[in-house]
Amino acid sequence: MSLTEQQLTLDGLPVRCLRAGAFTGDAVPLLLLHGAVGGASLCWEPVLGPLAESYPVIAPDLPG
Repeated sequence: MSLTEQQLTLDGLPVRCLRAGAFTGDAVPLLLLHGAVGGASLCWEPVLGPLAESYPVIAPDLPG
């Protein structure tokens, strides 16, 4: 699995985003959101690889 980290800016706040899988053609990406207070995109690490084999996957670290 190829995992790419990006730094984005949303409303002036830095947002780290992990991407995996092939972002080509008409494949619709899966958006993985963490819900726990203090959670992070890395909580999805165990499932990122298996999901990225079939889908493009995006896991952001949202502010707050």
